[in-house]
Amino acid sequence: VEGIVVGDFRNNGESDNGDLYGFYVQDPEGDGDPATSDGIFVYDGSSPAVDVNVGDAVRVRGTVDEYNELTEITSVSLVLTCGTGSVEATPVDLPIPDDLEPYEGMLVTFPEELTASQNYFQGRYGQVTMSSEGRMFQPTNIYRPDTNEALTLAADNWRRMFVLDDGTTAQNPDPIPYIGLDNTLRAGDTVVGLTGLVDY
Repeated sequence: VEGIVVGDFRNNGESDNGDLYGFYVQDPEGDGDPATSDGIFVYDGSSPAVDVNVGDAVRVRGTVDEYNELTEITSVSLVLTCGTGSVEATPVDLPIPDDLEPYEGMLVTFPEELTASQNYFQGRYGQVTMSSEGRMFQPTNIYRPDTNEALTLAADNWRRMFVLDDGTTAQNPDPIPYIGLDNTLRAGDTVVGLTGLVDY
């Protein structure tokens, strides 16, 4: 594959600090099909084949694999840098009709206001659940269990949420990511124009 490096998550041979041992590559032009992704994760292990940086144009050769529901290139045998370039973040509007699979491995931006709906794992795993259209609520907080209304709300919640992750596998990260100006992040806090990469 050829494309632009849009995210680098390797530790470059340093001690294991929870990095993902790879980088994301995206075709800056794409295939024109909104149902398919234009990006992919390149897993090059703890001994990177070559040092790359965000904005590098690269050519990668390896084996396509599926890991933890993420399509990636493994067994990397070649990484060539071929100059530089840029990729414009693809706008994604929530709620989505199905899932984020068409954006997997791509640089995306959410133009609407997003709300922190759950921050229980923020300090443990660096994860915050974000949602569009305000905070999400348990369907059974409003409707009786297993009713059509409860099932519909549960499905709607899935279509308007995703998990914001700090891009590492480290536990108990220090400093804790996504801390706001008042040194905290609370459920109900909002952000506009959040930009990042879609993993799995």
